[in-house]
Amino acid sequence: MNMVELIQHIKEVAASLPMVRSVCSEDVYLNWNSAEVKFASVNIAVETVTRNENNAEYAVVLYYADRLLQDKSNSEAIYTDSVNVLQTILNSLDEDLEVTYPVQYVPFS
Repeated sequence: MNMVELIQHIKEVAASLPMVRSVCSEDVYLNWNSAEVKFASVNIAVETVTRNENNAEYAVVLYYADRLLQDKSNSEAIYTDSVNVLQTILNSLDEDLEVTYPVQYVPFS
C-alpha cells in the first residue's frame, strides 16, 4: 500500500464513524483553521516513511478535535471521545496493515 492509498483508507474508515464530521490530511493547523471544516474532525499526518526491501513503514499521527464549550466543561468528554475514535480507526484498518503498539494518545486543547 502506498502513501496515497494509506491516507485514503484511513479517511474512509474515519469518515464512516458517526462521531466524525470531517476528515482532513496534511497540515492540521491549516485544515482546522479553515471555515470549511466541521467538528468533530480527524486529521491524518504522515511524518516519516521508512522503506525496506519489500515493505514501507509509515509514521502517522492521527489528530482528533472537537469544539470546547466556553467554560471548557466538555474537555474531558472530548479527550474520551478522541481516544475512542482513534482506537476505533486503528482497530478498523485492513488486516494487511500492521499497527505498532503501544500507541500513545496525547490530549491537547
